[in-house]
Amino acid sequence: AALPRLFWPVALSLAAFVTVAMLLAPLSRMVASGSVNYNEGWNAYHQQAASQGKPLYGDAPKLTTNNYPPLSFHLIGRISHLTGDVNKTGRWIAFVSLVLLATLCGMIVHCFTSSAPLAIFTALNAVLWIAVYLADRIGMNDPQVLGMVFSFAGLDLYIRSEERPVWL
Repeated sequence: AALPRLFWPVALSLAAFVTVAMLLAPLSRMVASGSVNYNEGWNAYHQQAASQGKPLYGDAPKLTTNNYPPLSFHLIGRISHLTGDVNKTGRWIAFVSLVLLATLCGMIVHCFTSSAPLAIFTALNAVLWIAVYLADRIGMNDPQVLGMVFSFAGLDLYIRSEERPVWL
């Protein structure tokens, strides 16, 4: 059945309004001084060490897993040379990662449905879901959401590999 003409404009407006409302507190906390939780200090310590060229781990990694791969420490450490603050740089990277994650969710849905309104609705709802259930992850200096961006980018490339296998 055809949707009423105003369905998508109303649904997208409502989703955007609720998403922005849910982001106000985490975004205001992003620019504040102090830690969001204990993880920020731990991450800032390693990011600062990486930015100064200090080794992150006592020994070079062998064939073992590590809870936090060093990519985020080096990335945020390098960018913090421009901003002057590792913690706030990490928070902004986390926020940009959230936007990228939502965009990837929308792109994946668009790939299956070819519906731009549904893709936008999905992207807004991805942010909304995180704002409701994981609000402390929004704008927190933690590499979790950055890591999720790589996972979702891989999924997007996998889904699109039939169209353009070169990307995979």
